[in-house]
Amino acid sequence: MLVNRVLRYGKFNTKDEDRMAISFLASLIGLLLNVFLAIIKLVIGLITGSVSILADSLNNMTDSASNIITALGIHYAKKPADKEHPHGHGRVEYIASLVVSSLVLSVGIMFFKSSFLKIKNPERVFYTNFQISIMIFSIFAKLGQAHFYNEIGEKIKFSPLKALGKDSLNDVLSTGVVVVSIIIEKFSSYPIDGIGGILVSIFIIYSGFELIRDCVSELIGKNAPREFIDELKKRVLSYDEILGVHDIIINNFGPQNVIVVMDVEVPFTMELVAVHSLIERIQREVGEALDAHIVIHIDPIGDKNPIYYDLSRSIMKVLKDFDWVISFHDLLINKDVIHLDIVLDGEKIKKEEDVDLKKREIISKLLEERPGYRFDVNIDRRLAP
Repeated sequence: MLVNRVLRYGKFNTKDEDRMAISFLASLIGLLLNVFLAIIKLVIGLITGSVSILADSLNNMTDSASNIITALGIHYAKKPADKEHPHGHGRVEYIASLVVSSLVLSVGIMFFKSSFLKIKNPERVFYTNFQISIMIFSIFAKLGQAHFYNEIGEKIKFSPLKALGKDSLNDVLSTGVVVVSIIIEKFSSYPIDGIGGILVSIFIIYSGFELIRDCVSELIGKNAPREFIDELKKRVLSYDEILGVHDIIINNFGPQNVIVVMDVEVPFTMELVAVHSLIERIQREVGEALDAHIVIHIDPIGDKNPIYYDLSRSIMKVLKDFDWVISFHDLLINKDVIHLDIVLDGEKIKKEEDVDLKKREIISKLLEERPGYRFDVNIDRRLAP
């Protein structure tokens, strides 16, 4: 199977895995197929005078350009970190995906215009059975290409290949409409390929916008998948000495350059050397398991001071009345000042002005419960992915 051969070429799922080599070879194979289909359709389109087939040929030429852009993006993303880019060049992948997505959108617009002109100026086009067979063959070739891109892109977590896979499915639909139009025109006197082309172009334009939205979201910095966060917590909490996890920050500088910063709670009675050894072990083991760079800040908890426990119970009593409060942590007593972080549900508290309002409401209730103290509250807003 071609997918397995490409994965073996890049030593997939081994310690020597070369994700970029896999991506580059996949793009090269796709480029060869797209050039082949573009030339065949161009010849058929010129012979028959079919605007639809010429537009489909242009679509495949654009796919070829997408393959070249993706390959260049892969090459640039492999560059090591430098002074100006200390976290590497992994996000070039997302820029490459954005360019591919823009090409998809432009092809959709061009296809829409040519289809509209076809409706305004309909004319009969005659095709041979051989030409129809070639167009049908191109549909199956594109289906295979979409599967090829999607399977490899999913296995190595490479967004440009996924974008190319989606574009290949668009090609299946556009070529399919051309073929249906050809067959109907062969047995009737009414040219319908323009109408079908309008429908296909709308779908392609929508897909282009969707791909652009996804790429921009990655570049802006979208939240990590819920599965990743859950697995991260599960692995860290599996260590007996870890009592809790909070303040998780995940930065994505490319699929193979994820940096996780988090706070973990450990018993305050642990020796400093023991804590250091534990944290080093967690950072190494969890980082290797999740293919991420883990940075951990420790929070010692469990002070036996009865004032601490009494105060914790008072805070929990106040906060349980607010359904938009998730938890609190980092409780610190400094004479008559109490410092703590409170986590709010970002899905329920969405506006910054609401955050300030809720903070004042919480402090007011805490002062009623413990009038002898002053409260310094830091608000964290958690947004679930």
